[in-house]
Amino acid sequence: MRSQCYIILFGLTLGVLGCATTTRHLKVPLNSAAQVLKHVDERREKIKSVSSEGTITLETPDESNTGSFALALQMPDSLKIDICGPFGIRVGSLSLTHEDFVFYNPAENSARIIQIDGSVTNPLLPLEIKFDDILNALIGAPLSLTDSDSISTFFVDDENYVLLYQLREGYKEYRIDRNTFILNTFKLVDSKNGIILTANTSQYEDDEEIDMPMFVRVVVPHKQWSLTIAIDDLEVNTPVNCSITLPKSTKLFHSR
Repeated sequence: MRSQCYIILFGLTLGVLGCATTTRHLKVPLNSAAQVLKHVDERREKIKSVSSEGTITLETPDESNTGSFALALQMPDSLKIDICGPFGIRVGSLSLTHEDFVFYNPAENSARIIQIDGSVTNPLLPLEIKFDDILNALIGAPLSLTDSDSISTFFVDDENYVLLYQLREGYKEYRIDRNTFILNTFKLVDSKNGIILTANTSQYEDDEEIDMPMFVRVVVPHKQWSLTIAIDDLEVNTPVNCSITLPKSTKLFHSR
């Protein structure tokens, strides 16, 4: 069940995507981090919901799993992913919020339910990755950026705005695409342990004037953990349902 849960929450395939990408005409570069982040926030605020389909791949030291998925995301706090195997057979469904985690296994007609609070972390995510970071990665928004972060360096490099935030022992690096204001690359670096986390997006597509990433990859190098998401069909700001309707006969397993 654990490997099925992992497959559902993350990743999507390592191939070339069968979607058209928008012709890029780079905008005149902005001259401050504040201006860039203003555009980033404006883009994020336009995104109320996302529904998509594609392929996910999750790699860990123990195994590598790939499957097709259908995803529903309601900003700012709800995510549901249905996973299917060969011939469209439903493997399972995952619903995730800040408060709880529900995984339904139709083959066993069982559901694992975990209440998440300050003392219980999400059972699917490495400690380096927060639930909000997953939502942000899926929509191409900056990860782990807090109000207390203070920028140390800002410059324009080729097609990106580059923002560096100095930490007590390391730094965060953000590369924001100049054309779309989507997070292109995120890197969290520790001065003792090197790269802790990276996230990359690419293959941008314009959906009703909101550019969206069609390829997302998140890597935790020191744990040999990676998630790759390849999207081949996507809609923004259409009605979505992020809850799982369980049959009355479902066997429930609760934990805290």
